[in-house]
Amino acid sequence: MHVAQIVAITASLVGVIVGLVYYLQVKSGDASYLSSSTWTISIPDESVTQTWYIDTDADVLKIVQHKEGQAALAIQEMHSGKTYEYSMWDRVESTVPADACDGIEGCDVAELQAQLDDASAIKTSCTVEDLTDAVSLSAVEVGDTVVIGGFTVQFVAGVPTAIIDGEDGSVVATIDSIVDGIAGDVTFDGCAVEARRLDLEERELGFAEMASGTDWCGAGTDNCNTPCPGTGTGSLGDNMGCRRHDHGAKHEPAGVGVKLECQVDKDLITYADAHAGWRANAAIQATFGTWGIANAWGCSNWANVQNCWWHWAGCGWRGCPGWQRRCSSSEQWETKYGPWRYDNINNRGAAIYVAKCKSCDGDIF
Repeated sequence: MHVAQIVAITASLVGVIVGLVYYLQVKSGDASYLSSSTWTISIPDESVTQTWYIDTDADVLKIVQHKEGQAALAIQEMHSGKTYEYSMWDRVESTVPADACDGIEGCDVAELQAQLDDASAIKTSCTVEDLTDAVSLSAVEVGDTVVIGGFTVQFVAGVPTAIIDGEDGSVVATIDSIVDGIAGDVTFDGCAVEARRLDLEERELGFAEMASGTDWCGAGTDNCNTPCPGTGTGSLGDNMGCRRHDHGAKHEPAGVGVKLECQVDKDLITYADAHAGWRANAAIQATFGTWGIANAWGCSNWANVQNCWWHWAGCGWRGCPGWQRRCSSSEQWETKYGPWRYDNINNRGAAIYVAKCKSCDGDIF
């Protein structure tokens, strides 16, 4: 979905929440009712569940979306006149199993767990846009529904139960629960857009401290001037997989690391497991392996992805259907997180690596 569409949709969602809370305040006669609250909303047809954290006093809203079968959280925050959109790892699988280090000399389960815990707050794919809301927030009662910000909200016995299609009355999203207050350690701190680093001579792999003893497995590798594997520090097997990894075509900053294509990361751990010495292999597996720290920032996979959004149907001679839910599928990049991120990935062949600025004996790409 285009960012402009997301911003417009997000602005309208803000309108729904603010308008609903205002409407409920008026109906209840309690000016503080639900000023800080947590909403659970589900869209069954999309296998999507959203949690909305609202603080109307602070004028902030945070939407955390989980899609069944995915380890990624899609998050939107609206405050300070801006909308922040980013993704994070949904830590369903958060405990490193006792056998995670089996067969990997120098690997330590406790260290893997500690680094995953430390990296759990990493945010990727951040976009920040100015938030403008031209949609009316006034609540208009129409039978047993209330139209707010172009959305039609269904009430049962005075309680909002669903967002429905304003044209055919079908339920688009179900309001499962509304809880007073915001539970847990929810923050409203947005995200920071990091400059994309396209200079292949300054690529950071994120495990320099652990992978000393090699030329290529570390931070800031110069792809054009670093000694060929086997001619400098470390063995051929220690360096060759990292050399190929450094030439991954798809990459973007991701907190303490760099997010690359899933097949590129998988190629690295497969090669290291078969050819690298214990020290280099332990460092590589601790970063990009099944239970490595890269769980937290994920990897990119080219796939057919379904996108769903709110479509503005407007008003006409047949009425005012307002916002309606629409979905479409297309080939695009997705981020895969968690220990199973390498399952069912797309191998795009030679396209996953860029051309080499120099060749080395024994190159594997």
